[in-house]
Amino acid sequence: MGWLFNNRVPSNIRAEIERLCTHDDEERSTRTVRICRDGSIWTVAVEMTVKNGSEVPDGYQSDENGKFTFGAVFRTRKEYGGWGYRLDEETVGPEFARAPKSLIDLLSPTTSDWANRWRRRCLENAARRARRFKDGDVIKLEEALEFNDGRKRLLFRVIREKPPGYTRARTVFQCVETGVTCRISRFRRRAWDVMSPVGDPAEAKAATRLDKDN
Repeated sequence: MGWLFNNRVPSNIRAEIERLCTHDDEERSTRTVRICRDGSIWTVAVEMTVKNGSEVPDGYQSDENGKFTFGAVFRTRKEYGGWGYRLDEETVGPEFARAPKSLIDLLSPTTSDWANRWRRRCLENAARRARRFKDGDVIKLEEALEFNDGRKRLLFRVIREKPPGYTRARTVFQCVETGVTCRISRFRRRAWDVMSPVGDPAEAKAATRLDKDN
């Protein structure tokens, strides 16, 4: 399904998505079970009831009441004063896999390979986001960051700080080798491990040295 646009922005986007997922006719009815948001991405658990002997969509099996629950992803954006969305059901393998485990647990079993891959990606991403770190921890990235000097570095120390005027603390990262402080975009979605504290700069250089061929 492609993008659909309206010339106005809904006053309540969550309610609009719930409306879009609600349907009732002689053969089927649908309703939302849960809606989760991550930025402009909304993931929905949708319960479908199959009525009057109608066929169940491929890949699913209804319960004794004719019900099953599937996942769907809404990508949304505001543009030129309007609002648009793109809906992808899980059986097409949505690009974005940001559903929490609690939503995935609501979905019915499926034989769809695309849906099962999407669910696994959601669970993997949820596990990454759930990882914990604290002020002073040293983390090692699986994929190194390249700095302006052209060198790549892996080890960073977590710093929790609250600058003047800020109401909440923020997280920044200090390169263990150089001492440079930076922000790391999409940090929760990256692959990394918490390491033992690194105090010797020589150890840091050894740990962050990468093959020139990389």
